[in-house]
Amino acid sequence: MILFRYTIKDTFSGKGLFVSEYIKKGTLVAIFTNNIHVISEEEFNHVWTDDNELSEFQQRVRRGGIRLVDDYFLVPQNDQDPCDFINHSDMPTLLYHCGLGFARFDLQSGNELTCDYRFFDTATSDNFKNSATGEILTKNKNGRQLLMDSTRQLLDLLEASDSNNKD
Repeated sequence: MILFRYTIKDTFSGKGLFVSEYIKKGTLVAIFTNNIHVISEEEFNHVWTDDNELSEFQQRVRRGGIRLVDDYFLVPQNDQDPCDFINHSDMPTLLYHCGLGFARFDLQSGNELTCDYRFFDTATSDNFKNSATGEILTKNKNGRQLLMDSTRQLLDLLEASDSNNKD
C-alpha cells in the first residue's frame, strides 16, 4: 500500500513507481503488509529452489515475497500491488524496515520510489540485480543482521528528520 499519490511509468528496467506529490524526509510512504501471508524463511527458500512448475502462491512468493523481520517473509495474496513496481537502487529513495518504507530524503513529485532489495531477500533468491550494472546483488547478511542494520538506519533517519523540523 502506497500512502501518497503515485503513477506507474515505464523505466529502463520495466515499470517503476513515481510519487505525484512532495513527501518529507522520514515520512512513512509504503506499507508492504497489506493483504499478505506470513511464511518462514525455510518455506521462502524452498520456493526459490523448487525446479517444478510453480503454483500461483509460489509465483507470488517469487514476484513479491519480502523479508518482514528475522526469518519471516511477507507474500502478497493478490496478483498485483503498487509496491510491486518499487525498483531496486543502491541509493534508494526509501528505507525498508520490517514491512515499512520511509522516505530517506525529501521526495519531489516525479521522484521514483526505490528500495535496496538486499533487505527483502535471502541468500537463495537470485533474481535481484543491481539496476545500474545488471549484476546479481551480493547477499551476505542474515535476517538478524538486516534487522539491526535497518533499525540503525531508521533511527538515524528519524533523528535527522526530527532535528530538521526543529530548525
